[in-house]
Amino acid sequence: MLAGAEIASVFLFICDYFRVSNMYKGRGLEMLEGQASITAKICAFARAHHGKYMDNPIYEDEFAMELLGQKDYEDIKDHVIRILSNRCWSIPTRDTWDHFINELVTPIVVPRIKYTEEKLDEFYEEDKELIQYVICGAGLDSFMFKHKSRMANIEVFELDHKDTQAYKLSRIHEIGWELPVNAHLVSIDFEKDSIKEVLLNAGFDPKKKAFFVILGVTYYLSLETFTETLKAISDLAEGECQIVFDYPDKEIVKGGNMYQRMATLVDITEALGEKMMGGMSFKELARVFDGVGFHIAEHVTPQIIHENYFEHRKDDLKAFENVSFILAKKNRFNF
Repeated sequence: MLAGAEIASVFLFICDYFRVSNMYKGRGLEMLEGQASITAKICAFARAHHGKYMDNPIYEDEFAMELLGQKDYEDIKDHVIRILSNRCWSIPTRDTWDHFINELVTPIVVPRIKYTEEKLDEFYEEDKELIQYVICGAGLDSFMFKHKSRMANIEVFELDHKDTQAYKLSRIHEIGWELPVNAHLVSIDFEKDSIKEVLLNAGFDPKKKAFFVILGVTYYLSLETFTETLKAISDLAEGECQIVFDYPDKEIVKGGNMYQRMATLVDITEALGEKMMGGMSFKELARVFDGVGFHIAEHVTPQIIHENYFEHRKDDLKAFENVSFILAKKNRFNF
């Protein structure tokens, strides 16, 4: 029988796996037919639930609920429960769903979004020049609507599979919203398409400041495949450039206290048809970034995540034990 945190990891696997498989199909991650819209719905669900039901939410996203819609919001609960019921005994029910999400899912999903937007704000405040904000695997990201007043200073490029973007555009049309002028939904197949070519065709300016975000991706990629993406970004961005991403630290897993949980998670993901990679280490990532002309400016460990976002809360939210964030900046002699 799985512990609650193991179930939470499975939920996140379902969410991130569908999205990452769309981005990297052909590199050991085959896209599941017809799953693009499920990806978008699950990721939006996590954001919407936290903002709607938590006191003093870490991150509020009322637009996520509108993009998702009340019916799909409720349907996601049943969908995930069905998936989990085929893999383990300890599953949430509709009656215990709020506790399940608040205790086990929010501590991973919400702080990484909050941290990303904090770093984006800091990047803009350096000189208040226009920033090109590139979201890899955007799904139902709502930044362009949530921060509509700032879109004159931030140009958004959402990279995702064409099916996911078609679903999102249909929802935007149904709601009656309009895409901001500075927003671009860019369809991409990471197996076949060049990120450089795709972004240039969408209006990306290599000489302007750029901020790339890659969340929930490294869990399912080898270091080699992730390095390919970083090389592509480095080759494209000629001016100031920053990258934010999260990753599972394999050195913490090796410490022992996480071993059984992660071992169980690997078994489950293999049963679902895909193997979760063994994680990455800070030293490995530092070498990779050095090789592509970047340096790690911030390494946000689980302890720091807890101190920054959870320490003074009155509930039981705690940072996930082996997930860290990284902010990397392009070296000045490379632009």
